[in-house]
Amino acid sequence: MIVKSLPFLLIPLGLLTTSKVSNRQLNILSIGFFLGNITTIIISFIYGVVVFKNNPLPLKNGFSYFTSYVDIHPSYFSIFILYSVLLLFWNNRNNKDFTNFKKLIIFISLIAIQLYLKSRAGLLATTIIFLVYSFLHLKKRGLYLILLIPIVLITVFKKDDFLNRNTSGSIEDRVRIWESSIEVIENNLLLGVGIGDYQFELDKQYYLNSFDHGINDRLNCHNQYLQTFVTSGILGILSLLSVFTALLYRAIKNKNEIILYFLISVSILMFFDSVLVRQHGILFFTFFSTILLKYKSE
Repeated sequence: MIVKSLPFLLIPLGLLTTSKVSNRQLNILSIGFFLGNITTIIISFIYGVVVFKNNPLPLKNGFSYFTSYVDIHPSYFSIFILYSVLLLFWNNRNNKDFTNFKKLIIFISLIAIQLYLKSRAGLLATTIIFLVYSFLHLKKRGLYLILLIPIVLITVFKKDDFLNRNTSGSIEDRVRIWESSIEVIENNLLLGVGIGDYQFELDKQYYLNSFDHGINDRLNCHNQYLQTFVTSGILGILSLLSVFTALLYRAIKNKNEIILYFLISVSILMFFDSVLVRQHGILFFTFFSTILLKYKSE
């Protein structure tokens, strides 16, 4: 756990010598991030084609089957793709060659891959960000069209079999996990139970609540806010929220939408999963939060 958490220290320390991150630097980073995600999609697709005869699930069902070879959870990957597209749009906002037709093609492709990955976090984040963008930039006619998106999402989420992905068991498990997490928090409010003991304490609570699945699979809180509260108490959750507050202050002060979109993406992902116990989540959150706190648009 300590080794996985090192980016919290090393990335900010590495950027201490940088007074600010410029538009050009953010553009270079965003191109690399976008190309990295495209490469990952291509690799996953090639793997799906190669194993298709023996295992058609990666191509037919998408979801975690599609990303199994690259070992990235689809919820994380969907957020990576979403934010890489947002960075691409942001860095080309004044580029006349980046036409509305190109934007439309990229946006349709984004929605298609989000649906294919079947990530609730990714779809929800995409919808909310698009609504925020529409409210800030589009005329009333566009707003009326955007209002259709929540209706479509509600229809999709109401289905027991969400795009061939059974969500009823997943949602029920999360509710039981969150109930157990809250009970652990109530007994360790100030300092939490520590990052070394949180799983043991959760397993004890799962046992008391007769939640065998949680014990057998050693399930974490599946919610970063609860996870931080369980491990570090009030002081820990205040530290996490202080990072969000600093980013929000920078976004409002500089009228910088790309920081706001990062906050929306990460905060939604953290509601569905314990992001900061996975290497993918730790690196993504630490790297971009540090970069964006130093980013000054020109």
